[in-house]
Amino acid sequence: MELQLWCEAEGCQHPVIESRQGVYTIDQTREWVKQIAPYANTVLKILATVAPVAGPAIDLFFGRDKTKTLDIDRHLDFANAVIGQLPDELKAKDHGMTPGKMLSEPERSGILALHRFLNEVDSTQAKLGLHRVTTYTGDYRWLCKHHYDAWQPNIPDVISAHG
Repeated sequence: MELQLWCEAEGCQHPVIESRQGVYTIDQTREWVKQIAPYANTVLKILATVAPVAGPAIDLFFGRDKTKTLDIDRHLDFANAVIGQLPDELKAKDHGMTPGKMLSEPERSGILALHRFLNEVDSTQAKLGLHRVTTYTGDYRWLCKHHYDAWQPNIPDVISAHG
């Protein structure tokens, strides 16, 4: 299996597109896969909702037909088929958006296992292909190089005094 990381640019979520970035081969035990399954299922539900809305923005930002080139729909269909084969107890539960309870305990356990995996296989984040930025609300968002560069303020390297 492979793990494909996604850029979280608002309204333009997409897989990391830089060559040899944002993709990790997963060679873990069945128990590990069961542990991350609740979180993976939640993420896939979100992506399935966001991808159709983000498609036009992706094509506008990166060029015509980029969503077709990335083959997002096929990848999401395959991932959902895999998740569909999981036992019911590993599937994401709809627990609402209660403050302080954004993730259930199984989902939280899954994201922590995924985080440990990424630290083990890429401790320097050389293959991550994403940059962490702080939003105006104090949350974090992970952006690809293209969106990160567009997000950065345009502060000149040299300020000259005219006078």
